[in-house]
Amino acid sequence: MYHAPREVEVDGPCAASFGYGSRSFSVKAAGAFALLAIWFALGTIAFYYFKQLSLTDAFLTAVYFRVQPGSLWVLYAFWGQCVLFGIVVSIFQHVSASVAALGE
Repeated sequence: MYHAPREVEVDGPCAASFGYGSRSFSVKAAGAFALLAIWFALGTIAFYYFKQLSLTDAFLTAVYFRVQPGSLWVLYAFWGQCVLFGIVVSIFQHVSASVAALGE
């Protein structure tokens, strides 16, 4: 029987399929989601000040719903892919480690 840290006991091979670690996942992912929010906020500010877009257009551009011509967009899109990929990997690294621990 596997004892999850600071959670209830988990038993059985399907424990991971039925929401095991959802509280732990959300707690550990909170930092990653905060980084994501900071990334979009900084992107909004950059497009607002440097491209002179309205706040709405700057936000839509920062969350990739609009594309702007120019090098700022290319730079933001490239680094955005790197940042977002890193955040997704860091969030789901915990989940895969928890599932692997259940298999032991």
